[in-house]
Amino acid sequence: MLRQCIAVRCIHQLLFSKPSLIEPLFTSYAFDSNFDVSSDALQSIHDLLTKNKQLVSVALNPKLPLYSQVLLLRFCHF
Repeated sequence: MLRQCIAVRCIHQLLFSKPSLIEPLFTSYAFDSNFDVSSDALQSIHDLLTKNKQLVSVALNPKLPLYSQVLLLRFCHF
C-alpha cells in the first residue's frame, strides 16, 4: 500500500518532509527476522528512493532532517 502511495508526488513529498513516517522502514522493518516483512520494507525503500528523482535529490540534501535523522543514524552503525 505504501508503494502505491509513493507513486503520488504529493504523498511522496509528505513522506520525505516527515521522517518519522518512514523511519520504521529503515530502523525495524528492514531488519525484521521475517523475510517477507524485510523484503517488503527494502522494496519500499527502493521505490521511495527511485520513483521521483528530483524530489529524492532535494530530500537527500545533507542539510535537511531526513538525511541526518534516518539515513545517517541508521546506516552508519554498520
